[in-house]
Amino acid sequence: MTHTPELRDFVAAWESLRTTAYRDAVGVWTVGYGRTTNVHEGDTCTPEEAEEWLDEELTEFGEGLDVFFTREPDQQQFDALLSLAYNCGVDAIGNSGLMARFNDGQDAEVLKRFPLWSRAGGRTLNGLVKRRNAEAAIYRDGDYSGRP
Repeated sequence: MTHTPELRDFVAAWESLRTTAYRDAVGVWTVGYGRTTNVHEGDTCTPEEAEEWLDEELTEFGEGLDVFFTREPDQQQFDALLSLAYNCGVDAIGNSGLMARFNDGQDAEVLKRFPLWSRAGGRTLNGLVKRRNAEAAIYRDGDYSGRP
């Protein structure tokens, strides 16, 4: 399974385009639409590079997440979990209680777990609370409209 264009647009809206590297909320060098792989101080990108990287990384993260599924997700579930993994890390989500509940078919419990991923640097961030709620809406309803 691969991500939808709707998810790419959703993630791009939440990550926001930054063409010059910056430190995110926990101090990780980031550029483009949330790219952290091999990013260093002073790195730059064009908007076109950022879009290409986002599609490539969503594909890679989706492939990484796929190994954790023992139950087949539908497209909206996959997209919601992929957005969460893009923001929090594939292994973190793949090895989480949220994924265990997904694989057990406990969708109501999965939805309750999205808000637990709203912390960065030891504190709850309002933007992450909003993003987790928007991801839960994708998971539950296929509603991709929850953007900043």
